[in-house]
Amino acid sequence: MLGTATVPEEPGRLLDLTFAGAGRLLGSGRQGGLTLWELDGAVPRPTVRRDTPRLRNLFAVPAWQVVGGLAPSEGRVHFYDQLSLAPVPVPPHLATAAEWPRVLRCSPDGRFVAYAGRPVSGPRGGSGLLHDLHHPGALLHRPPGTLSRTESAVLAGHRADATLPDEPDVRELLFLARMLLLRAAERAH
Repeated sequence: MLGTATVPEEPGRLLDLTFAGAGRLLGSGRQGGLTLWELDGAVPRPTVRRDTPRLRNLFAVPAWQVVGGLAPSEGRVHFYDQLSLAPVPVPPHLATAAEWPRVLRCSPDGRFVAYAGRPVSGPRGGSGLLHDLHHPGALLHRPPGTLSRTESAVLAGHRADATLPDEPDVRELLFLARMLLLRAAERAH
């Protein structure tokens, strides 16, 4: 078949796959381990491998610069840097959540992250939450250098579809964030 390439097998065979950004594929092995492949030609090329527990429900959240998956043996999600696969802390949006995530999914356009989880304490059960990563409050959790022009325009309040709070203190905070973003951009050039 034209236009099809075989993903090289993970040690112990593949358990799960997800796209981890433009031109990148993340896979987990049945015996554990993560591999990040570059998709820049006819054959996927492994670029990074990391020993990990066996992971399912792989995900990528480019806005948070993380990938990860659920370790069923531990009942918790592991988070890794999206390029190096080095372990990273739980993203700030999830660190204080009442529900510990078990499944995370990012929308194809990168704007939303949905997760389903179970209560950190109390009776079993679960629910789902949705984060709008373009909301000004979500943007303030990210390093200024990682924001796109569209996201920085939201912080500046120049987007017609931006939902900005009416409180003067919050608007001042958003203005300060925009100024920091502009300063970071000036230093980069």
